[in-house]
Amino acid sequence: MTPGIGESWQRITGWLATHAPATHRDVNPPAAAADLTALTGHGDLDLPPGLRRWWSLADGIRDRAGASNSLLGFYRPLSVRESLEMRRWFVGEQAKVVVQPDPECEVAGAFAGPYSHAFVPVGGDGCGNNLFVDLRPGVRRGCLMQWLKGEAVLQEPLWDSVADMLAAVADALAHPETGLRRTGYRLVPEVTPHGHLDWEIRQLPA
Repeated sequence: MTPGIGESWQRITGWLATHAPATHRDVNPPAAAADLTALTGHGDLDLPPGLRRWWSLADGIRDRAGASNSLLGFYRPLSVRESLEMRRWFVGEQAKVVVQPDPECEVAGAFAGPYSHAFVPVGGDGCGNNLFVDLRPGVRRGCLMQWLKGEAVLQEPLWDSVADMLAAVADALAHPETGLRRTGYRLVPEVTPHGHLDWEIRQLPA
């Protein structure tokens, strides 16, 4: 059974406070209600309870020059305002409906060509790639997928929910020998000399 979001977040912030204090200091306070209202009003979004719960605990992590703060593997957690700004950049001020060329790509967890109005960015890497919650309809609604610059969405979901994502990150921090597993490699937490969290890529045995 997946731990609750509050439990996983407490494990994560506890680890950061002890091992990566600079990143811990960069964790934002809870999101403002007005910011959440602005985001949900951009396309009449119905955010999953898990995403609302996470943002009620922390409004992302600050973007600081020279620090990765990439808590979510390659991605820094975005604030609600940053999520809205990124959505506006992709789908416009009025969140126009984006139709996928293939009808099979209109369900959650499927590949996608253009950036969908049903994507809610929650993580960014500063290089044009982002991690988003997929709000397309279907049994996988709420899963976490990657938008890769120049490739669109051509990979399977990384996690089935925000709760799964935070539980996986908490486990990876507590058990670095396992880390975050990806296809062909794993991400192992490390801390910079200035106390910021980063991840080392280690190839898996063939």
